[in-house]
Amino acid sequence: MPPLPQLLHDPTHRTLWRALLLVLLAVVSVAALAPGTEAPSLGIGDKVDHLLAFVSLTVAATMSWPATRGHAALAGAGLLAYGAFIEVAQTQVPGRYGDVVDVAVDAAGIVAGLALAMGLRSRWPPSPA
Repeated sequence: MPPLPQLLHDPTHRTLWRALLLVLLAVVSVAALAPGTEAPSLGIGDKVDHLLAFVSLTVAATMSWPATRGHAALAGAGLLAYGAFIEVAQTQVPGRYGDVVDVAVDAAGIVAGLALAMGLRSRWPPSPA
């Protein structure tokens, strides 16, 4: 396994972060769009599920691009749109409904994920070349 600074900053690892992001998006999408009787949960509450999902998505998305505020903001905005889309799509799924509070919790997860990703990158800067 590469050293942490390399994993956080080396462009050659961005493909791995993007692959993780795609897997997480697939898992979250399947969970979010499953009918109400089949919706998986971590068993710790719907809002905590949302929070953890969006922290994870945001860290993976942020690490997928160079460490700039612009890339982080774009990742956050994209994930917020994805969270809103899920809530709208849930209105068409039996036993599910859209909830604006879920979008607010998603936003909190995005902020926490951005803080975590940017904090990790600043705590472990790139190794000198």
